[in-house]
Amino acid sequence: MGDGVGVLTINSFWGKRWSHMLLFGKDWRYKRLLRQAMRRIDRDGIDRLVIDVSLNTGGMAENVFYTLDYLTDNPIDITYTYLITDECRETAKINIDRSPHLCEADREYMMHYIDSVPDGTRFRTDTVCRMRYVPQRPKHGYDGEVYVLTSHQTYSAAQMFACYCQVLGIGQVAGQHCGGYNAVTGNAARVELPVSRWMQFQVPFREEVISLDDEPYEYPKVDIPIEHPFEEWLYRENRSLDRLLQTITATDRQTGGRHEGIRQNAHP
Repeated sequence: MGDGVGVLTINSFWGKRWSHMLLFGKDWRYKRLLRQAMRRIDRDGIDRLVIDVSLNTGGMAENVFYTLDYLTDNPIDITYTYLITDECRETAKINIDRSPHLCEADREYMMHYIDSVPDGTRFRTDTVCRMRYVPQRPKHGYDGEVYVLTSHQTYSAAQMFACYCQVLGIGQVAGQHCGGYNAVTGNAARVELPVSRWMQFQVPFREEVISLDDEPYEYPKVDIPIEHPFEEWLYRENRSLDRLLQTITATDRQTGGRHEGIRQNAHP
């Protein structure tokens, strides 16, 4: 965008090839595309980066953490809240068994714990075992200023990404608040109605807790609120990116071209 300002737009944390998603459950192209983008950001000398996830409705948490690899060195504590019912117990155990964030002993203990709790038990994983992700910090890691642009159409994994950027002190969130509450739900069990068994509902039984201080049923906070006027909404437009770029440029003028770092010393 000129003057060391860049915009990285991520419209999905899934990838681009749906055939690979259906066959393998993931699309490795996401990582390749991100590597190319970060290499270009490094080459172009970008020191103020807007990461636009305003139209991103989610995707794979694996790709969220891979993206964070480029932005932080801080270990990331991962906390889930599970509601264990007879319908979801086995699926929850499969989740834990496949988790890369637990050592073997903790994985076995967690699975045994899920097996032993009564139907209807609600628990938070950090009260049983610690789960932590350590960023790998690949080549072309980014250390400049970060702004994450969100909107009411930002959900699920994209909302997780924005909130992690806040909690880890990577950067500020701008725009409108995400569409979901602080408690990001994931993994759903099929539940049959007691009379009409042919009808099944997908009922979420797990939520991601980004910050233990957040109220679960409030919308995530925005550091730089940007109004979305009714006229734009009416015509299906959202010019928040333009307004954010204007804000960054105005800040540069006020500071005489000195870029004030916005990273915080967040606790790891």
